Amino acid sequence: MPSATPASTREPLNPEWRVHTARIFKEVLENPTCQVLRQPLLIMDDLMRRVASRAAELNDHELNQLMLQLTLYAIADPYSPDFDPKRVQDILNTTSPDAA
Repeated sequence: MPSATPASTREPLNPEWRVHTARIFKEVLENPTCQVLRQPLLIMDDLMRRVASRAAELNDHELNQLMLQLTLYAIADPYSPDFDPKRVQDILNTTSPDAA
């Protein structure tokens, strides 16, 4: 069950912890024993892509950090030609400009 603790009081996620969302979906979808999950995962994949697109439009620092940790932005995806590990680390290791 998700935590009800407000984001502002939670411990920040360790920037070293990342999830390659697209690879997880691909691995599960290629597993013949997981075919029952195919449709829900395809729907979730589409929703995650739309969330990432909207997050990029909003350009919220904390939301950008989460999108990077989920590798939903190309700069965080080691399999993408746009992969930029230095930029990712810079974003993950900085605090929000609004947090003053």
